[in-house]
Amino acid sequence: MNKIGLQLLLVFLGLNGWAMSQCCPYITTVEILPQNPNAADNIQVATLVATPNNGAFINHQFHWENDTLVVEACYYSGFLTVITEIYDTIDIGQIPEGDYVLEFVASTSIYEDSCVISESQSFTTTFSVSEVLGLLPNESGQSILYPNPAKEWATLTGGSEKTIVGVYSLEGKKVDVPCENSGDYIVLDLRSLSAGMYEVVNDREGEMPFRILLVKE
Repeated sequence: MNKIGLQLLLVFLGLNGWAMSQCCPYITTVEILPQNPNAADNIQVATLVATPNNGAFINHQFHWENDTLVVEACYYSGFLTVITEIYDTIDIGQIPEGDYVLEFVASTSIYEDSCVISESQSFTTTFSVSEVLGLLPNESGQSILYPNPAKEWATLTGGSEKTIVGVYSLEGKKVDVPCENSGDYIVLDLRSLSAGMYEVVNDREGEMPFRILLVKE
């Protein structure tokens, strides 16, 4: 084998080894938005994933495992060898002050309309949510749940008389929490609620539902 042929072989083997170490799909970027969030921010997870075979986005979901936020996304992997980059943002909602772990799991499926996992890759990082220095719900137009963590009562600001609030377990089951709507704010009676983590879903007329993570002590 001549020198040029040997060099080409080494390049091929190197690229092939890189592809095998990265495959599949390729997780390029995972970040928390906004950067350096506080407990009043509506937090999102932004991801950039590349699929090797002319892929497409199928779906995403997330759940909590104690202080770990697990985000799962699924992508179609076709048969045409074309690398496709897919950008996605996942709305998480408000998260109480504290330190957390983010685990992102990207999977590929051979089916275009459903996720039947063939391969997966994961990425893990940490992030922190700072406290809110002063309450400005009316000026920002954003709902704030306080105190959070809460023991017996919690107040949700930024509502209206038509606001409907529901409290759900992290498994998606609705729990019975009495709420008193005064128009500008809603008071949640948490005394009968077991300690743990819940989602408060704030449905404001004409807007997308706003989800806030609640920690009940």
